[in-house]
Amino acid sequence: MLGLSAGARAKPDIPGTVGVATLEGERLSGPLFASGVEGHSILDSVTVIVTVDRDGRVIAAEPGEHSMRNLPPPLVWRGAEPPPGPAIAAARQWRFRPQQFEGHPVQAIGAIRIGYPVPEQPVDEQAVFPEGSPADTEITLERTSCFVGCPMYTVTVNGEGRVRFSADPATSHVALPGVHDAQISPQAATELIDAFRDHHFAGLQPMYRADLSDTATIILTLKRGGRTIRVTDLTGGFVTTPKALRTLQSEVDRVTDTDRWTYGNAQTIAAMKAQGMDFASAEIAEIAASVIRRHSFDAPLERQRDVGAFLRGLVEQGAALEMPVNGRTGETIPPKLPLGRLIAHFSTMTGDEALFSEMNRRGYVARMTAEERDSAFAAGAGCNVAVARGLLSAGADPQAQGEWGNAWHALGARSGFCEDVEARMDAFVDVMIAARVSPGAVNEAGDMPLHSLRSLALARGLIRAGARLDAQAGDGATALLSTDDDRIALTLLRAGADPHAGAGVGALRARAVEYHWPATLAWLDAKGL
Repeated sequence: MLGLSAGARAKPDIPGTVGVATLEGERLSGPLFASGVEGHSILDSVTVIVTVDRDGRVIAAEPGEHSMRNLPPPLVWRGAEPPPGPAIAAARQWRFRPQQFEGHPVQAIGAIRIGYPVPEQPVDEQAVFPEGSPADTEITLERTSCFVGCPMYTVTVNGEGRVRFSADPATSHVALPGVHDAQISPQAATELIDAFRDHHFAGLQPMYRADLSDTATIILTLKRGGRTIRVTDLTGGFVTTPKALRTLQSEVDRVTDTDRWTYGNAQTIAAMKAQGMDFASAEIAEIAASVIRRHSFDAPLERQRDVGAFLRGLVEQGAALEMPVNGRTGETIPPKLPLGRLIAHFSTMTGDEALFSEMNRRGYVARMTAEERDSAFAAGAGCNVAVARGLLSAGADPQAQGEWGNAWHALGARSGFCEDVEARMDAFVDVMIAARVSPGAVNEAGDMPLHSLRSLALARGLIRAGARLDAQAGDGATALLSTDDDRIALTLLRAGADPHAGAGVGALRARAVEYHWPATLAWLDAKGL
């Protein structure tokens, strides 16, 4: 066990140091990769156990038990275990959000991962970059599809800022297929050309390969001064390619704002207006439906917000909400339904409060089927308290079960993917308790909501709701033996969980040692267990 600083001494009943399973997610700064060492795989990393003081500074670090070497040959660590020294040096530079337990500052201990970077393939920095005028300069980015339906398109921008985006309506997997023209400022175009020069695009290899499947091919082409330089990336932009190439791929997308055509955002509305599209048409209704059908609810939060803004814009511009569209996004959604109802369902699954409020005002939440409302509530209402309240007011069954189980299960499963859900969990718990959502519901795996939790606020809420603390999951484990968080384990013990239940106190102590739970170990010691 790592040593504790003198500042860790706390008030009675408040532990000086607690284990935090999600400590890695509390990082504010610090290198993600070690320096002075190279990995052989894109997944090579070393686990480091760090102790963090009350101000968020690392005061101790030691090697963890596991390194990640998960790819099959030839992308695996070759030879001996990766040396931990560089990882520990990198970990000591991290800063974390200061941690609290029961309202008091505490030290924290937890596991983080430090990557060992794959050596970049060399770039010839002496290669001559072609000279030319803006009029004879053209940059093209082409992305092909992948097995899971990656956006497939071509975007070209010339030195004067003229942009052309094209995507096949039948195969492209984009929000707004076809050919679209736009304009960026000449200064932005010049800065993009300068980026190609500064990143030595002329010194890249013509092709990059990796032993990977299911990746899109990305082709980046520069035409300037009579020369054509084309770089084909068969890795899908993976980290095995030079950082310069990946940077330039992303920069072309950013400067030309391809998201407005590929995924949909607020700028998509302006593009549609510029093309004179009829917002009340069946074409627009089907575009909106296709964006929803292709949306992944595990997408980055920024993208979820962009898609929500796009759909709100369509509604404001008079989209035909009664238009029947293909809405098949899951078992609860029928093949044909009004666009307004599909958008309402999307808002409940993403927790887009503004979109939900608008669709509720227009009556489409009330027009969702009981099964649609129930499934949305059981999925956690997009981790949004107002959406949860609105669904219940519209008649959602608080006891409904879905993919994860009931709404308690869903909040536990999604707590790591929802923005700031911990800060709102107490309010969510109030809604759940008021609605009498069962804390003892069993999902298909035989687990109750209290099992395998990482959310301390949710654990406290389930205790308030009367959850059975010693109930066993489908695999026979109690809540104490299924969590990996010291704070949750200690909270359960203080609430009356039996340390002898299930596999017994010996198994609990062993878990506390394995997962670095100083507070739980101190509790067991104080009880003589």
